[in-house]
Amino acid sequence: MAKRILWLFNHTSLRKFEVPMLISMGYEVYCPKKWNIFDFSASISYEYDSSLTIPQEVLDQLNNINFYECLSIDTIEVLNKYFDIAICMLNINMLEVLAKHFKGAICLHAFGLEKSLTYTNYLGIRTLEMLMDCGNRFWFLPTYSNLQEIECTFLQRRSLFVPIGLADSTVKNTWIGGEKKFLFVSPKIKVNTYYNKVYNDFKKCFGDLPHIIAGAQPIPVNEDKNVKGFMSNDEYEYNMNHLAGMYYHSREPYHLHYHPLEAIRQGMPLIFMGGGMLDYLGGVNLPGRAKTINEARKKLKGLLNGDTSFVKDVIETQTVLLGWFKVSYCKPIWEQAMKKIEESLSMYDIVKGSNNNRIAIILPAPYTGGVLDYSIRFALNIHNEIKRQGDAAEIIFAYPENKIYKDKDYFSVLKKENVQLRSFVYSEEPVSRVYKIMKIAGLESRHRVNLPFPTYAVLKDGISDFQDCKHLIFTADAGNVISPFFCLRPFSVVVHDYIQRYVPESVSRESNVIKLTNQKSANSVFVTSRATMEDAIQFANLESDKVVLTPLLLELPEKPAYLSDCKENYLLWPTNAAPHKNHLRALRALEQYYHNGGKFECFITGANSKYLKPGMNLAQAPVSVEYVEKVQEFIQNSQELKRHLHFQGDMMKNEFWKLLNNAKFVFHPGYGDNGSGSVIDAAGYGIPSLSSDYPAMRYLADFFGIPIQYVDPFNVEMMESALFDMEKNCDIYAKKIPKREKLVLNEYRKQACKLYQCIKETIGF
Repeated sequence: MAKRILWLFNHTSLRKFEVPMLISMGYEVYCPKKWNIFDFSASISYEYDSSLTIPQEVLDQLNNINFYECLSIDTIEVLNKYFDIAICMLNINMLEVLAKHFKGAICLHAFGLEKSLTYTNYLGIRTLEMLMDCGNRFWFLPTYSNLQEIECTFLQRRSLFVPIGLADSTVKNTWIGGEKKFLFVSPKIKVNTYYNKVYNDFKKCFGDLPHIIAGAQPIPVNEDKNVKGFMSNDEYEYNMNHLAGMYYHSREPYHLHYHPLEAIRQGMPLIFMGGGMLDYLGGVNLPGRAKTINEARKKLKGLLNGDTSFVKDVIETQTVLLGWFKVSYCKPIWEQAMKKIEESLSMYDIVKGSNNNRIAIILPAPYTGGVLDYSIRFALNIHNEIKRQGDAAEIIFAYPENKIYKDKDYFSVLKKENVQLRSFVYSEEPVSRVYKIMKIAGLESRHRVNLPFPTYAVLKDGISDFQDCKHLIFTADAGNVISPFFCLRPFSVVVHDYIQRYVPESVSRESNVIKLTNQKSANSVFVTSRATMEDAIQFANLESDKVVLTPLLLELPEKPAYLSDCKENYLLWPTNAAPHKNHLRALRALEQYYHNGGKFECFITGANSKYLKPGMNLAQAPVSVEYVEKVQEFIQNSQELKRHLHFQGDMMKNEFWKLLNNAKFVFHPGYGDNGSGSVIDAAGYGIPSLSSDYPAMRYLADFFGIPIQYVDPFNVEMMESALFDMEKNCDIYAKKIPKREKLVLNEYRKQACKLYQCIKETIGF
């Protein structure tokens, strides 16, 4: 049985009723001691700390936490260790933190909003989806049974009615009267538009009648002597007992304030407007009810003039409303609700799956170059940190079925570390079918506005289609499909760059739309440089709190048996066939370099780089045919280039490192991407690099502390001059590269803890 509750409110009257009732039901209850919400009805209390059987140092830690602000991982760990249930208010930050990180039941306690608002609209799609992802652990707790009627299907399905009560609902009959003024409550007049309107409407309709206005005023209303501001308990009690009565303005059908109930409990006559929550609770035929403002004025004048017969009638009949707030009525309903909440802690619905903390690291397309290497490093770091920290979590590495992965064992290092591998295929599903899939999985309440495309790419793994995972992380923002991702589980994407911003021709319009759609649909977007982070916010228009900067994950090449002191006379150009690699300008520079006596041969390698060679068939090539044909044609028409260029194609890592070990320098003329890891490979062998100058490349080099020779990627003459400079001075530049022992401190393995912290805080486990 779950025994310990986080009761995350500071409302005085609510606490006096609910917390003792929960304790009487056998629960230990913690109440927060700090809050940042200006509210005259809020306070702190230490009296219920005695119900807790937790270490004193833990209690002291909790008492210094503001639960309405962002909670640290250390705090979350304490909450998960000592508490089973959180009953919380409507606070987006609090709910999202709990949804991400808290392992117990999360109960949104709903007291109703003004009639123009619903909890569905207030929470918004993002927060609702996070709560959906909690599965059976989330509950919507309306205090009035009619509140759920106007909410979305999801909140209705997760609804448990738990009535609100008064700590002491016995009528005290302490009201004496005698003072010819009535009481009205309207706090925050100058800081809250809702209460400002309430105040102005009240003054317009009743300002000529003698009255007192209670309610805390952060900004004093000095121009109105009737506004008394915050009252102490004694002052409030005195006014309740001596003023002629209370007027309650609200016609809200889904919300009720405490003060009209407190007036009834004192025996103070209450005049209230019809059409609101008091009607729902049985006040339709009460003499204190008014249908119109004129009727309310007439009845208030009756109180002020001491109409004893009318006053007696109001007082004797209004007590019926307190029946809904008695412990004898509320407690049995609460007991049934808490039983269901406890049972939910040991159950998981189809969406939740069998492992609460299984993460799928998904390679979205059949990459063999930098994205594949990054994805493997990403998975290894998380896998190893899970083991090191002893967390109850695991990862799987998923990749698209493709012949290339059968011909070569790209995943040997993952197998060696016992990382579970899983292949998948994409199924292009029409949107009508996607809605059916959502319904089966219990997600039919997600808004259709999220699915504007005619088809979606659904991942099929032959097991559970990743429903057994808590979260999916795509290591790139698009796959080899013509539709956006659709996942039944929450997912994130890694965005390495926004090359389409700088080289529009490198990404088709359709691909750009899919990339941006995947990013906007994702729960979070991981980026690996500050330049990409800025692009995500400025170019992709993503919310800043959705974008998470992660450390660079780069690997030094394996240390060879020896480092060649006598490098061969060639430069190494790692590239691929994409337009942003700047081939045409680089080839012009190389042509001039060779024409003017350049001595270093050029070896070209990288994914799809073989298609750059003249004569290669592009019929089935995964490249921009029009662009690559221009590259082929340029090379074909240059005798210098045909004589000095050597195409090595896509190489396995060890083969590439062997070729790199004997090179004079690395040439990286591309731009606009997230930088080239090949310069890190080169530095690991003490080899300098000539690179285009752009923010992401400088970020990468500065991260590792590597000196780079930079060149303007758009200036062919400058590039040619830089090639000659490298030919002449590469040995000098090589000596400036830090020793391997220093470089290794920034390698991906050293970033594992930082990366894992980002993942834990973002995904929540």
